[in-house]
Amino acid sequence: MRYFILILFLLPANLLFGQEKLEREYRVKMEEVPTMAVDFIQDVSLKRKIKWYREEGLTGHTFEAKTKHNGKKYSIEFNSNGLIEDVEIRISKKEMNKEARENMLDYLQDSEF
Repeated sequence: MRYFILILFLLPANLLFGQEKLEREYRVKMEEVPTMAVDFIQDVSLKRKIKWYREEGLTGHTFEAKTKHNGKKYSIEFNSNGLIEDVEIRISKKEMNKEARENMLDYLQDSEF
């Protein structure tokens, strides 16, 4: 009986720490991407080649257009209908606003990553 109670207490903690983000990303052809997403990217008139990806997760799938523009890497994510969800731009730490950089570093130091 003691072991049963111990397992009941440890099980919820184990579930919380065992959560992982399960995603799979792979290249797709432009023809497989929703028309609305392709039209948006073409309207932006990016000069470099666009690489398209499909990302599958537990809750569904999205499409990503990845490219470089003005020396920075861009990732533009669309939902399965072609509506834009988010844009990520990779920048160096030096390019970040000082206050935002300090807040981010403080958060990461205080976290249990």
